[in-house]
Amino acid sequence: MARTAASVISFLLMARIFAFAAALLLAGCTSTSLPLAPKPVTGGVLSGTLVGDPGTFNPALARRGSALEVSRLMFAGLLMPDKASGFSPDLAADFQQAEDGRRYRVQLKPALVWSDGQPLGANDVVFSFERVYGDGRSPGSLPRGLKVSAPDERTVEFILPAPDFDFAAYLTLPILPAHALGEGDPLAQWGLDADPTTLPVSGPFLCRGYTPNASLELAANPRYWRRPEQPYLAGIRYRIVPDRPAALARFQSGQSDTYRPTPEEYAALVAGRSAGNYALVSGGAEQPVYLAFNLNRTAVAGKAPVASPAADWFANPAFRQGVALAIDRTRLVQEAFLNTAEAGKGTFDQGAARERLAAAGFKGGADGVLTDVAGNKVSFEVLLDGDDPAQMRLGEGVRAQLALVGLDAQPRPLPRLVLRNRILRQKRWQAAITNPERLGAPPPASLSFWRSANPWHFFDLGDDQGTPPWQDQFDATYGNKAGASEREQLIAAHQPLVELVRPLAIAAIRADVRESRFSAFESTYNGRILANIWEVQKAPPPPAEVSPAPGS
Repeated sequence: MARTAASVISFLLMARIFAFAAALLLAGCTSTSLPLAPKPVTGGVLSGTLVGDPGTFNPALARRGSALEVSRLMFAGLLMPDKASGFSPDLAADFQQAEDGRRYRVQLKPALVWSDGQPLGANDVVFSFERVYGDGRSPGSLPRGLKVSAPDERTVEFILPAPDFDFAAYLTLPILPAHALGEGDPLAQWGLDADPTTLPVSGPFLCRGYTPNASLELAANPRYWRRPEQPYLAGIRYRIVPDRPAALARFQSGQSDTYRPTPEEYAALVAGRSAGNYALVSGGAEQPVYLAFNLNRTAVAGKAPVASPAADWFANPAFRQGVALAIDRTRLVQEAFLNTAEAGKGTFDQGAARERLAAAGFKGGADGVLTDVAGNKVSFEVLLDGDDPAQMRLGEGVRAQLALVGLDAQPRPLPRLVLRNRILRQKRWQAAITNPERLGAPPPASLSFWRSANPWHFFDLGDDQGTPPWQDQFDATYGNKAGASEREQLIAAHQPLVELVRPLAIAAIRADVRESRFSAFESTYNGRILANIWEVQKAPPPPAEVSPAPGS
């Protein structure tokens, strides 16, 4: 696991070269939207690429990737994310939140219908929240004890067991049709064995055709609730490919209209944008990537989730604060993300880090690695996503920086699914570089993952010993309107997670795709690049010339 000094110097030198190049190139990004067209153009077809089959057509089970993108095009929620990192009405006409933070009332738009012509009403909303998302198997992660009722066919009331001023995030969950899923288990239906062209939908598009491992075609939903001419696009044609390199090749060859590059791909796309007739658009910062320590204390299969004495180190807030002070986040942005990220929140001060660790009882060893009061060398394993080159560089950067204050943090890359299983199911890990979204959390749940009762509270999934006092304080902030600022103060004081970087959302979009809007927040929720898809326009192809008949 150990690296020679020469290999570390070589790694840092190469990372700086790439970072310098990326810094020069990143200035070429445009704003979050492209120029507006003077008059809406209708009838165009957007070309897209899906990496892998959707996996399911049931929107309640769609978490990430192709499934999330397709489901959010076909199904709408009561609310939708907006570019201001808030929520605005979708199927809802009006949304009211009571002063006590426990009661919410939603008024649906009039005359809503499913694509099959059946009315969409309050009974569909109650069905979705009670029978589907309230089941416990869906990734919706609704608050326990939530009560949903429909005073009339257009009104829905939600009563929470405790105040929650962030509950609006859950109202973005797609509504499902009670008339189509009411019989049987709704979560066992609409898998890949279903014919997606028969599904009644409420979103801007419906499915016109699907060939596994090959293609998926969407057409404009003629009963979509917006203006009669929206969506302006006639449809979206997806090619299904096995991996990201194939998706990138399709974009570079002009066969698809949008693409989300990785940090490694960004420089090549900057160089080719003039010839490729596309713009690189910045959508702002995504959710932070953290260095997390396993604070779980519950035994799994008779084994402690964190090997002693590491559990004692991690439980000590002074240790976590020392780690947070030791990390130069700006350098991680440059060397790990090649300047396609923002530095995470936190102060960098190696001197203060050493002082904090020394005050907590950690002292220097003969080989430069700190030891605890019992003489144990402070060495631990950091799990990370081995399928992501940026995460690999991030792990190496964290290792090198913590070594400067005497901490031996050894990166261990794992396949993405293995990493999720180790953290969420087995709880057998020490430290990890990750966040809830990378572990598979759906957007509403990932926004409130700091709650101790949230199933994506991955760094401490709960036990029979109760929660520590600072976690109780965290939970209480959700009952306050000023809860977000209170949580930031608690995070800074206790460092339950050490924020490293906030990756930038960057998209490549063809120049003939108009009225498009791209933002990190909306893209995360929708699973797609273009947030306002009902306003997106693309010129239809010119009509084919008809050859004159012989002798005419």
